[in-house]
Amino acid sequence: MLRTVCKRFVLLYELLSDVIENDSNSDRVIEARGLLYQFSPDFIKTLFALRHIFEFTKNTSDLLQSPELDYSDALELLEVLQERLNDCRTDTTMQNLWSQAANVCHDLGMHDLEESCDMQRETERRPQSARQFPNYLKNFIVDCPVQREKLQNRGDFRREMFSVIDRLKKEIERRFFNDNKIIMLGIKARANNQTPESTTFLKTEDIVAFG
Repeated sequence: MLRTVCKRFVLLYELLSDVIENDSNSDRVIEARGLLYQFSPDFIKTLFALRHIFEFTKNTSDLLQSPELDYSDALELLEVLQERLNDCRTDTTMQNLWSQAANVCHDLGMHDLEESCDMQRETERRPQSARQFPNYLKNFIVDCPVQREKLQNRGDFRREMFSVIDRLKKEIERRFFNDNKIIMLGIKARANNQTPESTTFLKTEDIVAFG
């Protein structure tokens, strides 16, 4: 879905604009305005980055759900996913994603990302009113931000995406490695469908760790 949206940004933009200008259904016009409002440089560059990251995780997720996949193959898939996430966590990759998003912004007639960020920084130099907490939080102690900061420049964009990748890697480690890895390898070594010719059949270190 993300790949399709990223490829069809210009068509989607034109379609929503046409609905706003020509559609007689007020509900559709309101929905189109709301969607079109989201088409900002900040949204576009974030979407391009997430599409790139989720392409890796989606493929791995689909393979892990196969009933024919054994435990050792699952661990290998996860190790490959971690390697691909590490490869993605580079300045070069982030620069390429930023450039792709900038091209889309140009096609849509928006300010390019650098100009947009410069304008945003100029706006933020002006005095701003204090942020108000939502009413539903007024009876609670809040010790973290309640509003997401916008991505100001390429450095902010890179740090934000690196943080997403790091969280994914930590979640993979938590779910599948350490103690869980020992259990999976132990089950694999003792599985009934293993044969003496298998390299993991009754593998001593896996059996001992599992026990």
